[in-house]
Amino acid sequence: MEELRLHARNNIPKIIGITEVKPKNFRYNIQNCELAIEHYEMYSANVNNDIGRGVNLYIHESIEATQVDFETDYEESVWVHIRLVSGDKLLIGCIYRSPNGQDNNDESLRKLFKDVVSRDYSHILLMGDFNYDKINWETWSTPTNEQSREYKFIECLRRWLLYQHVLKPTRGRINQDPHILDLLLTNEEGMISDVEYLSPLGKSDHSVLTFKFNCYIEETNSERIKFYYDKADLDGLRTDLSNIDWYNIMKEKSTNEQWIFFKDKLLELQSKYIPHKKIGQSSKKNKAVGLNQETLKAIRKKHRCWTRYMETKSSEKYREFCKTRNKVKKLTRKAVKMKEKEIAKQVKNNPKKFWHYVKSKTKTRTGISDLVMNTQDGNDVLTTNDKEKAETLSSFFASVFTKEDDGDIPKLQGQTVKEAMNYLVVKQENVQKRLKNLNINKSQGPDNIHPRLLHDVCDALSTPITIIFNTSLKEKTIPQDWKEGCITAIFKKGNRKQASNYRPVSLTCILCKLLETFVRDHMVSHMRLNKLFSDYQFGFLSGRSTTLQLLHVLEKWTKILDNGGSIDTIYLDFMKAFDTVPPQTTD
Repeated sequence: MEELRLHARNNIPKIIGITEVKPKNFRYNIQNCELAIEHYEMYSANVNNDIGRGVNLYIHESIEATQVDFETDYEESVWVHIRLVSGDKLLIGCIYRSPNGQDNNDESLRKLFKDVVSRDYSHILLMGDFNYDKINWETWSTPTNEQSREYKFIECLRRWLLYQHVLKPTRGRINQDPHILDLLLTNEEGMISDVEYLSPLGKSDHSVLTFKFNCYIEETNSERIKFYYDKADLDGLRTDLSNIDWYNIMKEKSTNEQWIFFKDKLLELQSKYIPHKKIGQSSKKNKAVGLNQETLKAIRKKHRCWTRYMETKSSEKYREFCKTRNKVKKLTRKAVKMKEKEIAKQVKNNPKKFWHYVKSKTKTRTGISDLVMNTQDGNDVLTTNDKEKAETLSSFFASVFTKEDDGDIPKLQGQTVKEAMNYLVVKQENVQKRLKNLNINKSQGPDNIHPRLLHDVCDALSTPITIIFNTSLKEKTIPQDWKEGCITAIFKKGNRKQASNYRPVSLTCILCKLLETFVRDHMVSHMRLNKLFSDYQFGFLSGRSTTLQLLHVLEKWTKILDNGGSIDTIYLDFMKAFDTVPPQTTD
């Protein structure tokens, strides 16, 4: 699997198809995270069950794909469709046919092909291991009779006008004749070009097929700007920021006007003093595991040895290939091990990098499926683009908020307050201290101001930020940017086509969250001074935690049991508790 990941990182194929995912006589269930490839969405069939050998399709993140389900008895296949420009659609299927299957399994495969070509797809790509070793693909013929599986398969392709593009043997075992078992099928002859036959992955005896699929695909290649803060001219940036007369410029402005001036000036100077460049998803290479020249040379030699063996069928050439194959396996494992050691050494200073790597090994990228959308006529249809997905999710997320009662809010019993809450005034030295303590590995918000920038020039930025904070508190308002957030929909469980099975995660502006810490600390200080917190409050208070709460509860339960008593416990969980808090009630 690591060899496949390295190939994907260095060559960035848009589509990857794998058959026989599960080894023969496997003793445990394979988890999806074991098969994940970073920057690819994985679509599987028969991987997490005891049926068949399993097939996987990987689609690069720059391409929007949706899984397709066919009503078929044929189990070893996975399908996705991809939208092309001008309204055309591409259907991709990855198929595995066992050589030990029954006749009814082959009949189900042929019926599946009939269903595939009858759908409204302008482009069709079928690939996989079909295990028909008695077909001559140069002449499209077989020595078997007309009742054979091979003959019926050829006639099926002819009837549905499918073209086969693999013309060289793809499987070779020592002392056996090589055969064409792996096929590439399309509904147009000119769709595939530049087919290459590379050496197998790991200890497989099937060639890796690479090819160009000719179509006008619509990539989601959104460009973004990457800043290189390690190479920044911080002295020049500080000088320009310090030369601005923030007090006189901002004193007559509102909170939002102050913020707009500050943000525009900061982003302008960031572009001036910090090197940057535009990058896109399709051009992005994952450098998680770098390959040295020794490893690259060994991989090239492995391909050459396999080609020579397939040409000569020599046992000597096969042994040479096996020797090179084992060397490549050893070197790739060594490269992964060295990279993991490097990440482990940085875990204290850069835990984000560590958890990013852990996530890549424990979770799979699945994206957001086409969602069920309610139309004006009351019918349920599937979304067809990202805009409709966003609107469907937005409608659902908005629907879960509590509709507040127009009546009066019940009054709570009054509590004695010894000291009134003072007016909050944010001090510049405290702002600078908190800017210095920002986690520079966090992501920026919708304002595009990165915490690394705020951290590195905190001394020059503390003055304008303090002015904005105090004006915001005085006017009892916040800048418009701080009311916005980048929403990410995270799948929970259940049907991926239902918006109710996703939860929103909001990424807001760093400085907005910084001001919230001042407000929160001021309120907590007041409530603690006046003893307004319940003795049963353990969460979100310094010096207390849910662990301490559990210790208190266990101590009480233990005393009750020691005294011969009994305990009845009721556990409650408020569904969507943080999504449905009515703001008017909490004012």
